[in-house]
Amino acid sequence: MQKRIVIFAIALMALFGLSLTALAEAMIVNLRAGDSVEVNCDGSKLTLSRQSGTKVKANCKGVASNPTASPVPPTPVPPTPKPEPTGNPSGVALCPNHVSTQWHALFDAERNCHYDHEHHDNPHEVDDVFGTLGALYGGQEISYPWQTFSSKGLENDVKHQGYKWLVRKNKDCFSAFDDGCLTDFRFQVHFIAAAMDVTVRYHSFWMEARGCRENNPSVCGIIRTGGWTDYGHLELDGEHVSLPGDPTSLNTGHRRIHYNQTGNTNFGTWYGGHAMALTAIQTGRMWSLIDPNDPFAENLFCPDYHCSNNGSNLQAHAIGVTIRPELDTDGDNLVTFSGYTNRYGEIVQGCTEVGLDCVPLEIVNMPVGSYQYRDDTSGEGDGRIYDTSPSGEWWIAFPN
Repeated sequence: MQKRIVIFAIALMALFGLSLTALAEAMIVNLRAGDSVEVNCDGSKLTLSRQSGTKVKANCKGVASNPTASPVPPTPVPPTPKPEPTGNPSGVALCPNHVSTQWHALFDAERNCHYDHEHHDNPHEVDDVFGTLGALYGGQEISYPWQTFSSKGLENDVKHQGYKWLVRKNKDCFSAFDDGCLTDFRFQVHFIAAAMDVTVRYHSFWMEARGCRENNPSVCGIIRTGGWTDYGHLELDGEHVSLPGDPTSLNTGHRRIHYNQTGNTNFGTWYGGHAMALTAIQTGRMWSLIDPNDPFAENLFCPDYHCSNNGSNLQAHAIGVTIRPELDTDGDNLVTFSGYTNRYGEIVQGCTEVGLDCVPLEIVNMPVGSYQYRDDTSGEGDGRIYDTSPSGEWWIAFPN
């Protein structure tokens, strides 16, 4: 078990110069201005993370010199239900059917019924920017020919509910780390905030994005790309959990999930790797606790689904693309390209139709460089909430 100490003080910078190596049990220490403290750790490593100007958290990792019995993972405690009032009517029936390749929200106003899952933002909100949805791969609104698969079947057959769209439009530049910004995009990702997807390394996606130069906002272009994102290894509260098919390097990408310990049980970030795109998504409404000893077990917070831990929150923690200089064949610093990549984003030759390793890549007048958008920097804050169930009702069922 990790053992922690949290230190409060007016002046804590002095702590970073100390040799910190051990903790026996969790505690809180309050200091007055001018006080100092030395912290020792009998584990393998002690790390510090600044929470604010007057708060630092210290984590002592590893096995103590007098270890106790291995702790049993905490029993999931359902969050207190907090229905969010919406304009949707109450008492409507569950929709009898739907088409698995069409986008829909939670409520179907035309049929006056509701679904038990939803696909987040409406991708048609940016048709005026990007044109016909899915024009490069057949026009379907949900899934694509390069969907992932397993022994259980194709992604859209066995986990259709996990397809989510994130759509942003007319956003300001903010890109402190890149050459430019993504001002508009529609991004389809497969994501279920529970063990069934936490334990999966590769997830499919499709992205259409408009990028502009930070130093010259009038110079903009469009990129369309997709494939499989490599989310690397699973990390629970800072500790790597080994899974079949893990990458040999821990730097490939990772699913950084903060919900093994109680107190922060519904938060997770997926950092993905792809040759063309950066796809890092984040949720604050995980379905379940993840047991490091059995990460495949679904430990739902709310087995009756009557709480907000239902996968209904998602944000673009970091969505980005890189326009590589070798694609600038005429040296004008602008790239226009039409072709294909394999599922991992590497350009391939010989494709005649869209498929698993023939994913469309289209770049139109895009300046060379890196481009990024982040909800938590200048966009939607903690993301949007897509549970529009009326107060007192819980329309969303597992999985969503």
